[in-house]
Amino acid sequence: PLDAQGRVEGQAAVAPNNFGQQPPRLFHHDHDNANINIVRPRQQRHDCVAIGLSTLSFNPQSRMPGWDEHSFGYHGDDGGIFHGHGDMLRRYGPSFGPGDTIGCGLEYSTRKIFFVKNGEFLGFAFEKIDKEMVERGLYPTVGVDTECPIHVNFGQMPFKFDWKGFGREKLYL
Repeated sequence: PLDAQGRVEGQAAVAPNNFGQQPPRLFHHDHDNANINIVRPRQQRHDCVAIGLSTLSFNPQSRMPGWDEHSFGYHGDDGGIFHGHGDMLRRYGPSFGPGDTIGCGLEYSTRKIFFVKNGEFLGFAFEKIDKEMVERGLYPTVGVDTECPIHVNFGQMPFKFDWKGFGREKLYL
């Protein structure tokens, strides 16, 4: 569970605020975002942290983001994206782990989900998300299967990714 500093340790899933109902609109008028920073472990072992979006129907106690039809996830152990079941849809980006900062965003105008690693845009992972699903609400979600503490940032601190610049670049594409 999340402590007062936004840290999570052990097995957990975090889904504290709703993008769809009252989106925070932190930096750009048609993007919402969240970041996680994975802290160096005390000892080496196989770990997985996943970040994504989910609906209220997602069960965070028994699944990682993307392991059902109510969630979308990017997993750090293999760099894969998941949606609908526990099998990887495809390798999307690099794997990630201790020392990395991973961000997740939703572009409302196109209903596309994207991720960033250490401030670098990785491209769109999911396109044309069901309109009703977006309107019902998507929550930033973090799945944790590690003893490695993580820090979760929902906008209380600056993000590594330039969200404002991303919006301006998109206007000229």
